Amino acid sequence: MRLYKNQPNNKNNMKKLITLIFSLSIILIAQAQVSKTINVTTAGTLSTLLTATEKSTVTNLTVTGNIDARDVKCIRDSIINLTELDITNVTILEYNGHEGTSYPNPFDYSLTITHYPANELPTQALTGCKFLKSIKLPNSITSIEWGAMQVCPELTSIVIPNQVQTIVGETFYNCYKLSSVSMSNSVTKIGDGTFANCELLTYLTLSDSLKYIGCGSFGCKALKSVKIPKSVTFIGSDAFFNTSFNSIYSYPTTPIDLTSSISVFSGVNKSTCVLYIPKGSKALYQAANQWKDFTNIIEMTTAIPNLLDSRVNLYPNPMTESFSISGIECTCTVSVSDLNGKILFKKQVIGNENVSVGTLTKGMYIAKIITTEGTIERKIIKE
Repeated sequence: MRLYKNQPNNKNNMKKLITLIFSLSIILIAQAQVSKTINVTTAGTLSTLLTATEKSTVTNLTVTGNIDARDVKCIRDSIINLTELDITNVTILEYNGHEGTSYPNPFDYSLTITHYPANELPTQALTGCKFLKSIKLPNSITSIEWGAMQVCPELTSIVIPNQVQTIVGETFYNCYKLSSVSMSNSVTKIGDGTFANCELLTYLTLSDSLKYIGCGSFGCKALKSVKIPKSVTFIGSDAFFNTSFNSIYSYPTTPIDLTSSISVFSGVNKSTCVLYIPKGSKALYQAANQWKDFTNIIEMTTAIPNLLDSRVNLYPNPMTESFSISGIECTCTVSVSDLNGKILFKKQVIGNENVSVGTLTKGMYIAKIITTEGTIERKIIKE
């Protein structure tokens, strides 16, 4: 009788166990990575090359071949669980029509973008891809259009390809987890709001060719320092709004004219943030609009020679087990550190000697090349 009385409880427990196992299985299936590689021979046909099941299950997608704004829209809207995207080896072709990535203008439909030039990551290309953690952009693109990767809350790092010259604006707006950006030296313009609300962005090196920094470009609470290249001629209003800078390195000998821009350094503590400037420029900065508000203005006694900086290169980058240095014909010291500044190894090399990084895990690192002419920083990526 005692056994009989316990049977209902045993049955209920068994049902609960089966339900639990089923639920865990569903979770594991949902979290499983599903990879797919597709070569698109005719632009605009990517959607037809994926089954309905693949659109809902693929997490890691690699696309090669020729695509246009219609294919990018398919990636954004149809592959709903996308976490990793590799479009390194695609060529983006021109497209004219209403089936591209631009969302319709609710106030005036005629203003909706219908022309998408070749070699541009189109407007709102990957807006709102809520699971996207990693993207490798096409090597051939020359421009990243407005809002291309805005509101991608899981995106952590990005490498801007070497041919990109213009980042139009709001590209990474509300990418809350973005912590590191590797920018090519071809970029001449950063548009309005490009990195607004990137609250975890801690590492960013601006292009040596940069001329234009748009309004509200940086609203990055975690960003502690910035180097403004000597090529910059314009900085917009609220460009560095609400940043927590400890230091600013401004390389133009004559301070950039900020009279037409409002509150460029709004939120920056100008009493504690140190403004480093070229030797011999202190009087000019102390008299210049908004620059003069900094309490601690210090002239840099040494600087990286432009000639040296421009000729040094690390290759291959991204790499696997090692990298080499070009442009150095003398003995130098190379150190590699993580993004928090922790030095992982240091080595003395001669000329273009190969540097092994086999023990490093995948990710982005900072390499410092120290010579008698100065110290140069380069970002390296371990794949």
